[in-house]
Amino acid sequence: MVVLTTVIQLSKWRGAVGERTVRKRLEKLGEEYRAYHDHYVEDAQYGFTQIDHVVNSKYGLHVIETKHYKGWIFGSENQKYWTQIIFKNKQKFYNPIRQNYGHIKALKSRLDLPNLPYAPSSPSLTKSNSKNRSGQLMLSTTMD
Repeated sequence: MVVLTTVIQLSKWRGAVGERTVRKRLEKLGEEYRAYHDHYVEDAQYGFTQIDHVVNSKYGLHVIETKHYKGWIFGSENQKYWTQIIFKNKQKFYNPIRQNYGHIKALKSRLDLPNLPYAPSSPSLTKSNSKNRSGQLMLSTTMD
């Protein structure tokens, strides 16, 4: 039990580090951008959903999901789960593209804009400057 609790706490800490890094980058955008972070939106199916970042600009509304993982990441747009491999350890996690799609649906419902078009997510991997070479997987979806 202690090991499992430690792993979960480490995972939450690592996620917070990734989200903070993306937040700092988004804060450097020009005045025409307005960023919202760690935003909770009511979801009819699950209660509430947590959105890492929402950026509003004249180019659209951008919904960004941040993952802070290291190792090899395997998965495709249509797979329900992706796999992270670090040495011989494999971990499955929910497809972040599907996760971000759920965020978009909840946001569209909350804003009462059910027909608002959106561009599909495009995963972007950025490398951290830390010694452990972990990366951040960022998914951005634009709603025009």
